[in-house]
Amino acid sequence: MVFLENRINVFNGKIKHQLIRILLLISIIPIILTGYLNYIYGSKEIKNNITDSNLHLTISLSSQVDDLVKSTGNMIYNLVKTQDFYNMNKSQGEVILSSITKEVGNILSIHLFESNGEPYISTIGVNKLSNAGEEEWFKKALDGERYVSDSHMEGRLPVVVLSIPWKDPLGAQKGV
Repeated sequence: MVFLENRINVFNGKIKHQLIRILLLISIIPIILTGYLNYIYGSKEIKNNITDSNLHLTISLSSQVDDLVKSTGNMIYNLVKTQDFYNMNKSQGEVILSSITKEVGNILSIHLFESNGEPYISTIGVNKLSNAGEEEWFKKALDGERYVSDSHMEGRLPVVVLSIPWKDPLGAQKGV
């Protein structure tokens, strides 16, 4: 009988342990599955939020760049409209333009070109410039349009070319 009792105890112990294992597996599997599904759907939501955030940031920056380009264009237009660069001493004109580039941090250089494309006054010196008669920005401004190029890199700086018609105080077009 002792042998049978031991066998029943061993059998009961095995069943008891097996039932505990099964209950643990039944309770752990849904927890693991829930965590995995939350991770999958949560990571998709995070990616969508990042995409939306980047889009809003890009739109905001684009708007700020547009405003900066417009205000810079208006400032240069008013400068050229109020100063008679064509009839003043070229050195004096270069001093005026250079002071603008120093005061306004987002302007690298300012150049005035005659209607034939030849450089007239420049903040970097006309000898460093070539005839711009065939450039798209020159042609557009010569036709009376404001032109804003796509941005490009010069060294480590992003650059946008902005060209406007250059008219004397009486409204006669002198160049770009």
